[in-house]
Amino acid sequence: MRVWLGAMGVILIFLGWAILFLAMMDPGPAAGLVQRGLAWMNSYNLSTLGQSLILTGFGCVIVQTLREGFGALQRFFDAILTRTARPSVVPPPPEPVVDAEPKGDVIVDRGWIKDRPYVVYADGSTEIETRIGMRRFKSHQDARAFVGG
Repeated sequence: MRVWLGAMGVILIFLGWAILFLAMMDPGPAAGLVQRGLAWMNSYNLSTLGQSLILTGFGCVIVQTLREGFGALQRFFDAILTRTARPSVVPPPPEPVVDAEPKGDVIVDRGWIKDRPYVVYADGSTEIETRIGMRRFKSHQDARAFVGG
């Protein structure tokens, strides 16, 4: 049923062109029988009939093309709606990453070096506030040397 409208349109286009060529035909004075045989067709406006058949054929082909196109579009949207209606599988959350090295965040001492606060941890490292933010040094001497105190 999908193809018949387009095929009918093509047939109408060819029929319309045939009628247009028939309407343009001039059999001449020597062809009296042909002229008398085609005389009944001259009462109809054959050029208008041919043009109408051509336009109707093109209309059928266009409607068939639109029907096919919108059918494909409808199938696409149906597939999208079907896919989104299914429950999605949610992957399990990733396991938290545990540092292999403990940072030794046990605070041993707090204080000030040149108006800058510092913290000394159990592993001997020192964290001090610098102009670019908090920075951690391997030792208290390194931190003191960096800030100049």
